[in-house]
Amino acid sequence: MKLKGLATIVACLVSGAGANGTIAPRMSALGGPICVGDRVMNFDRGAGTVVEVSAQGPALVQFDRWTAPLYCPIDSLGKGVRCHNGFCENNRVVDPDLGAGMVVEIFNNGIAVVQFDLWPAQFRMLANLRIDAQCQKCSP
Repeated sequence: MKLKGLATIVACLVSGAGANGTIAPRMSALGGPICVGDRVMNFDRGAGTVVEVSAQGPALVQFDRWTAPLYCPIDSLGKGVRCHNGFCENNRVVDPDLGAGMVVEIFNNGIAVVQFDLWPAQFRMLANLRIDAQCQKCSP
């Protein structure tokens, strides 16, 4: 396990205590309901899918890089969205460090997953990206 992943374990409870299994939508800290099936990202940039939302407790999230789902407080999750702050999925973007790539996923906490042309996909802050000037209309 990488040291970076420890923040996820600290923020998310490994036990399911308190979850009642209801699927009523709950609001994320940044607005918008969090529902079963939503793509979310927690503060340490772990992305996953909500598998359970309780009425009062945390959400159960199956993170992409973990084998077992973890319980996370709703207010620690950014919700997957199609567009945010002028960026949309499928936009061609340029990162000052890693070059050109395509936005494959965006979250309402200002983080995007970018598949770079010459590098593996990585989480990047939208504030550090710019729309590729050579692309007139990249979004659908």
